[in-house]
Amino acid sequence: MYSSLYKIWHDENHSEGIQKLDDQILENIRKYVQARKKLEGKSDDKVVNLLIKEELQNISFMLKDLYELRMTKLFKAIQTEKKVKIDYLTSDERKLYETTQESVRKCSDLFVSSAQGSKSENFSNFFNQYIPVRILKEMNAIVGADLKTYGPFKPEDLTILPRKNAESLIKHEYAVEISINKDFFKNFI
Repeated sequence: MYSSLYKIWHDENHSEGIQKLDDQILENIRKYVQARKKLEGKSDDKVVNLLIKEELQNISFMLKDLYELRMTKLFKAIQTEKKVKIDYLTSDERKLYETTQESVRKCSDLFVSSAQGSKSENFSNFFNQYIPVRILKEMNAIVGADLKTYGPFKPEDLTILPRKNAESLIKHEYAVEISINKDFFKNFI
């Protein structure tokens, strides 16, 4: 499994686009790491213990670096409006990509519309129609009042939802409203 992770990390480092990575591979790596952690420090041979420790440190480095590389590529693709092969992403990355892409599109639309009207008017309209929330419980995807799909969600996810949906989730204790400094955003909208 170590050599598989190394190849994935190496290929990601030496390619321009995002490389294929699926949930099953990550699950296999997770199981491998758990098995190695159970062995850490258990051998009578100090060299074996040291090798296991070094291997775990290398795995940790590669996973962190792999994550950063993929996020950089993902956000660059969103910024440049370059299409990403959805099946190359893990389920969490796919969700992040889709929500971030939608948020960037909304901000872009808001930015363009602010050039055609007053900033404060567009800003107020946006925050009258949408509420930023933190999700408290795992939930399936929902169809918003604006007929767009939101989710699925895990606890601690942050999102912006249509007011009607956000208020319903807050009322039923599935979410809490996030307090944000709206004056900060006025400079950008």
